[in-house]
Amino acid sequence: MPANGLLLPGASERIAFAKSQPGWSIGILTYGSPHDQNIKLKLAGLQMERHFVTDEPRKGSLLASWKLPNGKYKLPVEFGGHTVDILTLDDDKLIAFTNLPEDVFGQWVTHASIGGAVEMQNLPDNIRAVANLEASIAHLKTKLIS
Repeated sequence: MPANGLLLPGASERIAFAKSQPGWSIGILTYGSPHDQNIKLKLAGLQMERHFVTDEPRKGSLLASWKLPNGKYKLPVEFGGHTVDILTLDDDKLIAFTNLPEDVFGQWVTHASIGGAVEMQNLPDNIRAVANLEASIAHLKTKLIS
């Protein structure tokens, strides 16, 4: 993938990590106008990845709407439409985690070493502040890989 500033550092590695895990899949959930986000995906070389463009900055609320009564998640057709047990969300905007279900693993990418204002956010237990996507991968390895 091009290093063109359109992606968070480590995005290629994060996608490759998810693809390397048996039974896992990836989907890019992006916020903004469909036209702009589709251009961004194309420029970043990700247009062939499963993606879903939303006009809702509170991605946690959107993920919550996918939850079934049995606790599993029914993915939208853009992500294959299948049912999954576990979801993860990496985002650099704190608003994205609004209403994130308690059983979804959230990684808030802060772009800096953890401390100060980040510590004062009082995050729920399922949302972890990470400096970058490499730290997200490390955290998910401890939580999801046996």
